[in-house]
Amino acid sequence: ERVRALKEGGPIPEASNSRLRSLESSLAWVEQLLMGRKSLSGSLLQQLNNLLADTRADMDKLWGHLQDTDSGLDSTEWKVTEQSSHLSALNEEVDKLNQTVNYLRSQLGKMVNASFSESFRSIVEYFQQSEQALRQANASVRGRQSPVVQAKHTRVVTVELLR
Repeated sequence: ERVRALKEGGPIPEASNSRLRSLESSLAWVEQLLMGRKSLSGSLLQQLNNLLADTRADMDKLWGHLQDTDSGLDSTEWKVTEQSSHLSALNEEVDKLNQTVNYLRSQLGKMVNASFSESFRSIVEYFQQSEQALRQANASVRGRQSPVVQAKHTRVVTVELLR
């Protein structure tokens, strides 16, 4: 909230606040001098010129501090966004783990309450699923269209072209 307030021109840090109050009082003094006298002497004009030069220098410093603060806020905002996306990814992983735990818990409950024939049927079913997964894995690394065979073929062709 403070970041947003600062970006929208909200309160400035206390160190800068005291300097701004000092500048305001200096400007008020200049106004009083201008209102109270009709003709200004050379020394008074020189004092005003010096005061204005100091005020300009102070304003430049203040502007630099504000730019540094803005850069720091941008960096912090970027880090917050990065950490937020990391946290979202972790939440997704936790959700997946919870789903797995719930599934395994239900399977365990079925096994505990199942008869021998149900347990045997379940074991056979998982074995068949495992065999199917093995066939799919082997198909992806064996055969003419598999990525492994295609990579070997590409390598042979590349070596031939380089010779």
